[in-house]
Amino acid sequence: MDTRKYSRFQIQIPISFTEVPTVGDGTVPNLSTGGCAVTSAQTVQRGANLTLRILLPDQEEPVKIDLAAVRWSGGGAFGVEFLQMGDQAWERIHRFVATVAHASA
Repeated sequence: MDTRKYSRFQIQIPISFTEVPTVGDGTVPNLSTGGCAVTSAQTVQRGANLTLRILLPDQEEPVKIDLAAVRWSGGGAFGVEFLQMGDQAWERIHRFVATVAHASA
C-alpha cells in the first residue's frame, strides 16, 4: 500500500544537491510536488538535510529547493521530502508536475 501524500511521476532529469560540505549530483527518476527520488553515486544518509537544484526540461535556471529532508536511502538512491522553497520555486515545481500529470493521463 502506497502511503504517499502526493502522486509521483516518472521522469529523468538532472539534479545537484548540497549537504555542507559535500556536493553531489544525480538523476531524478520520479517527482511530485512534495518530493522526489534521486539516483546518485554519492552516498547520502537518511535524516540528512539537503539543498537541491533540479533542472526542469526546457528551463535555463534550475529550481532551488532550500531545504529537503532525506527520508530513505539505499542501493544508490535516496528519497527527499521538500520542506522549504521560495514561492517562485514552488510555482515552477507545481506547474511542471501538473504538465506531466496531464500528459500521462
